[in-house]
Amino acid sequence: MPEVLLTGCRPEPLAGYLKALAILRLVSEQKDPKARGSWQGDVFSLDSALTEQQLVDFLLDDYVPTPLVAPWNGGSGFYPGDTNSALTAILATDKARFSGYQAVIKQVLDWPEIPKPLGSASELVTTLKKHLGGRKPGGKPDESQKRLAEIERCLAQARGSLETYAAHQGLPAWDAFATIDGSLKAAPKGAKGAAKSDLKQLSDACRKGTNAIAKLSRGGSKEQIQAGARARLPEAALAWLDAAFVVRSDGKTTYNPLLGTGGNEGRLDFTYNFMDWLVEIFLNHPGQRDEARLRASLFGGFVKGLEDGKIGQFDPGRAGGFNQGAGVEKKDFKINPWDYILALEGTAALAGSVTRRNGCGSQAAGAIPFSVQFTGAGFASSSPEEEGRPELWLPTWGRPTRYTELRSVFAEGRSQVGRRPARTGKDFVRAVGTLGVDRGLDGFVRYTYLLRRGKSYIALPAGRMAVIPHPELRLLDDLDPILDRLDRWLRQMPNIPASYGSLRRRLEETFFTCAESPSPVAFMELLRVAGRMEALIANHDRSRDPKLAEPLSGLRPEWMLLADDGGPEIRIAAALASIRPSGEVGPIRSNLAGVDPSKPWQWATGRAQKHWYGSGLAERLAGVLEQRLMDASRLDTPNPPFRASIGLGVSDIQAFIDGETDDALLEDLLWAFTWIDWRNRDGLAAVRKAWTKGPSHSPIPRAWCLLKLLYWPGPLDGKEIKPEARIPGLLRAGRIQEACAIAVRRLRVTGLPVLDVEYGRGELDPIRLLAALLLPVHSPDYLTRRIFAPTQQS
Repeated sequence: MPEVLLTGCRPEPLAGYLKALAILRLVSEQKDPKARGSWQGDVFSLDSALTEQQLVDFLLDDYVPTPLVAPWNGGSGFYPGDTNSALTAILATDKARFSGYQAVIKQVLDWPEIPKPLGSASELVTTLKKHLGGRKPGGKPDESQKRLAEIERCLAQARGSLETYAAHQGLPAWDAFATIDGSLKAAPKGAKGAAKSDLKQLSDACRKGTNAIAKLSRGGSKEQIQAGARARLPEAALAWLDAAFVVRSDGKTTYNPLLGTGGNEGRLDFTYNFMDWLVEIFLNHPGQRDEARLRASLFGGFVKGLEDGKIGQFDPGRAGGFNQGAGVEKKDFKINPWDYILALEGTAALAGSVTRRNGCGSQAAGAIPFSVQFTGAGFASSSPEEEGRPELWLPTWGRPTRYTELRSVFAEGRSQVGRRPARTGKDFVRAVGTLGVDRGLDGFVRYTYLLRRGKSYIALPAGRMAVIPHPELRLLDDLDPILDRLDRWLRQMPNIPASYGSLRRRLEETFFTCAESPSPVAFMELLRVAGRMEALIANHDRSRDPKLAEPLSGLRPEWMLLADDGGPEIRIAAALASIRPSGEVGPIRSNLAGVDPSKPWQWATGRAQKHWYGSGLAERLAGVLEQRLMDASRLDTPNPPFRASIGLGVSDIQAFIDGETDDALLEDLLWAFTWIDWRNRDGLAAVRKAWTKGPSHSPIPRAWCLLKLLYWPGPLDGKEIKPEARIPGLLRAGRIQEACAIAVRRLRVTGLPVLDVEYGRGELDPIRLLAALLLPVHSPDYLTRRIFAPTQQS
């Protein structure tokens, strides 16, 4: 089969992707059922019986347009006051390719919901009066009353001018002449003076009256017309209808963001513009073949003869608006009519199936294939506060695929996060990385629909993601309930403080980064932001409303491995965060965030054991050590309260004592790891196994080994060691040797054979040395080898 590379059909902008779908659909349905398509890099490839020239000839000579109509929309060509020249031209042609379109248009015009055209100003008055006759007396005047009064006033005022003008032009009586869509609009141009003003006012009043009639015809019945269209229109139009909207089981309508709110973007009705461009290409220039512009649309390149027009959200660069061309504002760009026609034809491929619709429940976005609720993160101009329509993730595939197979993929539109469907952009990016979308697809292009031109939406390409298995992304599920609770709390605030808002945005952004490109660096950054948020929450005045009901937690211990970049900070932070309760002395989170020492799943009353003060991390850790020692003494805790679930190797402790750690990173991670569920034994076992290391070849200072043994959280060689309260004060005063001398005496009194060597010599930072005494270690073996006589090693 010949392979035709459509270099004008690319995944970005949206119009390029839709053109690719259109070519595959139209060729498969109208020319070659065995045709297949695939994405070769950024270019769409068509494998079919058609050569390049035969494809061009098919579209020019044989292509039958899909009958796209939206009779529920104003501006669709079916209502009084709508521009309808394209619709009229299609009805009038004898070209066979438009016969199906003609049948659909005629059927819609016969529906009782569609008002019949109004011929004259008097008919307009009669119609308005008929509407008013059904209203209850009293109440405020509605728009139809206002328009009726205005038309009657203008008719009376312009009567003489109309009669004079009609007589001068040899036209029939003035009332028959006052046609709404014909001579009345032209009359002011041929009149002069007061007559011109009178006729202009009447023309404007009738135009407003017809608009009021159109609103009355559609008012309150848009959904009924949509449901009627789904039941009445022929098979050829159903794919478009299913792509434009879905009527759910509760009677509510879900709109595909791809097609605005039912086939329109503000005042731009997609279906009428589609008809308009069809008429321009196939009917306005008999005998001409529009091959040059078609080739430019399919294969790229420059071409002359482009038209002024609007392509809407499908191509943001040509959507018009401020600063998008010469001058301050540009309303219309030069566009290729074939781009618009093929883009609209491509939308018919994106229809949800009945099964998919019924399974979506009340989720609005779930009825549309690969469409989820908007998440304001993951692209350059993102913001969680920004409101957007549901976003669309469009798949790419490298294996040649038939349209019927592709259509089933779109109809199902399946994307899973664990056992539940993806509901948001944040969910979908995980679904891709965890093979929640596994139908032979290579990747996805993400499109968000954002207000970027006043009140108009554009389809903004917001990144691409390859379908590569990353099982570790399942750990991101842990954050869902945590962030949900955080968001509920923040929404209760009358005004969210900037500090909270900024960190919440960063959480969303770093979440997306982890899902798109998982790496230790990405996960570490996410944890850093989480840690800063936890520190902010810990310092929040909990006596004021709104109150966060309970501390945030729920991360699995494996999170610590995800962020392991090989540096000591991740392990030191994890070991510190794993310090457990000892008697009535709470876990270390009691010192950082003020959780209840005996019930760490709830906040403590008052300050309790909270103590996180100082000018730097070492100062704050030293303060925690002193606080825990004082609480242990006060609460009669038998052993120093430093027992932990994770121990450190010698090299990590050496790095901290020497000041070689990034203390800002270490502190952020420490706060983040307070969210870990330390009861998860399997996860802790995996972490301990991954971090078990042999002894370092560079010896750690004997002073630290000696003092750490003095504060060992348990017996040594079966002997209980009584802590010495003077040590922290001496270290704060810089009297390291004196503190070591006291420790030697205390250990020897206990019966332990401490080596007779000098302790505390050399350049040591006494505050870092004191803070390092809080650091947990794997076991006391290395310490005893450094401090005890060889014959008495434990």
